[in-house]
Amino acid sequence: MFIRPTTRINEEKFCEVYKKLDKRFNDTLDYNSAVKMVYINSEEYKAYDILKRSLTFMNYHEQLDITTEVIENNPNSLCAWEYRMYLIKNKKIVKKGKDEKDKNEGKASKDKKDVKDSKDSKDKNDDVKDSNDEEDSNDKNEVKNEKHGRD
Repeated sequence: MFIRPTTRINEEKFCEVYKKLDKRFNDTLDYNSAVKMVYINSEEYKAYDILKRSLTFMNYHEQLDITTEVIENNPNSLCAWEYRMYLIKNKKIVKKGKDEKDKNEGKASKDKKDVKDSKDSKDKNDDVKDSNDEEDSNDKNEVKNEKHGRD
C-alpha cells in the first residue's frame, strides 16, 4: 500500500499554490475546495469537517478513495486516518440513508402508479359512460320513432 518513495518538491511553488488554495478554501468552504485542500494538506481538519458534513451515500465511495490516496501519500496523517475510520464506522448510517431514500422513491413511484391507474380507470369509466349515453340516445330515438310510426 505504501510503495511511493519520498520526493522533493519546489517549496516556493508549493507555498504559492497552497496560499491561493487556502484563500479560496477559506472564502468558499465548499466540498470541491475541501477535497483539493485535503490533497495538498492532509492535516487540514476544517476540510475533513466539510467532507464529513457533506457525506452522503452518493459520495461515500469517492471519499473513501480520497482517504486511500491521501494515506498512500502521507501514511502519518492522523486526520486522514481518523476520517477514514469515521467513514468506515458510519457506513451503516450512510447505507441506512440510501435505503430510506430508496424506500421513499419506491413509495413515490407507487403513488404515481396509483394515480395513473385511477386516472386510467376514470378514463375507462368515462368511455363506458359515453358509450352508455350513445346507447341511451339510440334507444330514445328508437322509442320516439316507434311512437310516431317510423322505422
